[in-house]
Amino acid sequence: MSMEDFIGTWGKLMHLNAYQRHKEMINLYYLCYEGASEKYFKEDTSMHRTEYDVLQANHRFLWDDETASTADNSYETRLDKKYYDKLVKEYCICDLSRYKKSQVAMRRRTEAEVKLGKGQFSCGVRKCDERDRLTSWDVNFAYVEQGEKKNAFLKV
Repeated sequence: MSMEDFIGTWGKLMHLNAYQRHKEMINLYYLCYEGASEKYFKEDTSMHRTEYDVLQANHRFLWDDETASTADNSYETRLDKKYYDKLVKEYCICDLSRYKKSQVAMRRRTEAEVKLGKGQFSCGVRKCDERDRLTSWDVNFAYVEQGEKKNAFLKV
């Protein structure tokens, strides 16, 4: 920067108040020095959340009309409700790996499992592919969701 450029820039800065002058000088610094913005202004990704993170934080196993009407209309709630509406809710898949401790996990079927007939035309246990002697059961499933105990009848 030549002396004339410096004097011209300084003259423009003198009519600004202290805060505006500071902002202008910082902008000039980042325009003149290569790599200055990369060194000092890195994006903070600690607050970034994916849709998967949002679904994990706000997931509900069952949505009824009352829950849907009283829920807030935030992005997170709308995303969770939209995901719930896409699920096939007729049959559930069970995980019996901890049945000796009286712990049974249940989840909704994925699209691929629906196409294969898992839980409807083959056994609904996660690691079982039995296709003979199948029976459907309505099971009372007790679970805790957002600190509240709930019960639901699910078809297995």
